[in-house]
Amino acid sequence: MMKRLLVLLIVLGMAFSIYPNSGLAADDVSAMYGDLNGDGSVNSIDYAIMKSYLIGIRSNFPVLNGEVVGDVNAENSVNSIDYAFIKSYLLGLISEFPAEKTRPLTTPAPQEEAIYEAEDAALYNSFLETIHSGFSGSGYVNYNNEYGSYVEWKVNVAKNGAYKLIFRYANGANTNRAMSISVNKKIARNSLDFNPTGSWTGWSESYIVVKLDQGDNLIRATAITADGGPNVDYLKVMSTNEPVTTPDPTTAQTPAPTPKNETPVPSSSTTIPAGAIIVDKSGRGNYTTVQAAVNSLGSKSSDAKTIYIKNGNYKEVVTIPNGISNLTIIGESKENVIIHYDNYNGKSNGSGGTYGTSGSASVFIKGSDITVHNITFMNSFEEKGNSNEQAVALSATGNRIKFNNCIFRGNQDTLLCDGGTQYFYKCLIEGDVDFIFGRSQAVFEECEIRSLNRGSKTNNGYITAARTDASAPYGFVFINCRLTCEWGTAANSVWLGRPWCPNGTDVNKPAVAYINCYMDAHIKTEGWTSMSGVDPSHGRFYEYNSWGSGAAKNSSRPQLTAAQAANYTKINVLGGWNPSF
Repeated sequence: MMKRLLVLLIVLGMAFSIYPNSGLAADDVSAMYGDLNGDGSVNSIDYAIMKSYLIGIRSNFPVLNGEVVGDVNAENSVNSIDYAFIKSYLLGLISEFPAEKTRPLTTPAPQEEAIYEAEDAALYNSFLETIHSGFSGSGYVNYNNEYGSYVEWKVNVAKNGAYKLIFRYANGANTNRAMSISVNKKIARNSLDFNPTGSWTGWSESYIVVKLDQGDNLIRATAITADGGPNVDYLKVMSTNEPVTTPDPTTAQTPAPTPKNETPVPSSSTTIPAGAIIVDKSGRGNYTTVQAAVNSLGSKSSDAKTIYIKNGNYKEVVTIPNGISNLTIIGESKENVIIHYDNYNGKSNGSGGTYGTSGSASVFIKGSDITVHNITFMNSFEEKGNSNEQAVALSATGNRIKFNNCIFRGNQDTLLCDGGTQYFYKCLIEGDVDFIFGRSQAVFEECEIRSLNRGSKTNNGYITAARTDASAPYGFVFINCRLTCEWGTAANSVWLGRPWCPNGTDVNKPAVAYINCYMDAHIKTEGWTSMSGVDPSHGRFYEYNSWGSGAAKNSSRPQLTAAQAANYTKINVLGGWNPSF
């Protein structure tokens, strides 16, 4: 009779165990051996859960510590012996499990849990909204129907370990609005689903399990669809025993989706063009250094050539001489092809002098008609707060040089455009002081211009230091760009630029224009400032249709009319050259 009753209970328990949410205390922690569903007792449901686990119907247990409380014989694994012990317990053949004598359960540590509201986040091309009901704080984040927009929280945890990142969201669209999730600037999941919730007032949750470090962590959720992300109410951070989500196979950045009516821009290129010269640090290409590949072209070459660079950290100074033209350089992926060196202004050049600012670059491109895709250019010198620490990542002085989907990293004087014409498309340029400077005619289109945090409450640097020739009608022009900043950068602390006139105000009349650009709160209200005694009014500094919390219209920030702004096209700025990708 007892066995028949047990069989009946097992059948009933199996029905519950197949559906993990049916009457089970999911995500709970059990305080007793054999209690696999956290209901405070050992019964037929636990027996059925154990059987489902052993035959492969389930891959885990409803309770977070299931592999601990399921190991009822304390042999450090959950297997058929534990299954037999639970059966004996239910039949009354034993009154306790072996593990209760040899390895008593400790009281489970309380779960660490915190909620970070939308208003606690830093927003990039997104905004706080209150139109739709059901949110919990002061509002929710609207991703502005823009791919690449993101929300970033700084979260603090008490100890290292696995944590659930639970996003409360609403998606009234009829398609998945997936997002990329990064932790401390590293991709944890290239694409996390945020499926439709039926309406913009229908709230749901999507989560990922990640490893967080004790103390502060940066969590970023970036829209990767052409329609942007869902509306996000809050981020809940909760400690867990669940396994950390395995990152996607690729280590690439957030995949850039196809904007509406535009051609996709790949963030990586794994297809090696026919006839390309291959650079591979591991020795599986034609050359192991970038400079060796460039040298193979000779000092003069106008024949169409392609250099393909495999993923790797290339610490070398690279120079493409002015006799080289019609060259294409392709990186396997922009985050993982890194060309860098650590020269700086005051560093000895070994010949009795110093490199100087213009000589400190990690990469020099002096040739013309050169195209670059998917590469990070960096100056890896670490600033110490001393003088003469300017350190250039890339120096471009040739004509018709264009960059697609590249990254430029440095601090002071990151990118030197000092002669000729250059075009930057969908690039990231970051630094702090004068980090885009020189006398070129250069267009930056749909780029992110990121200011780093120097820790000041009032002065965290200057974006541009143009030294445009007085005879040139244009200098640096930013079109549809996003001016962002590193986490913690003080509001109202970064200038749009200042006039660099090393040859005197008769020769240099700096020109910079921002057209249809988003500006975050770090941008100074007055916009422009002086340099070496030259007032910003000497420069040709303009804006048109700036937007965002850093945008302002006042006497210090000259505005173009619509008719004037219409002249700031690529072909006009670049002297008849109309580059595209």
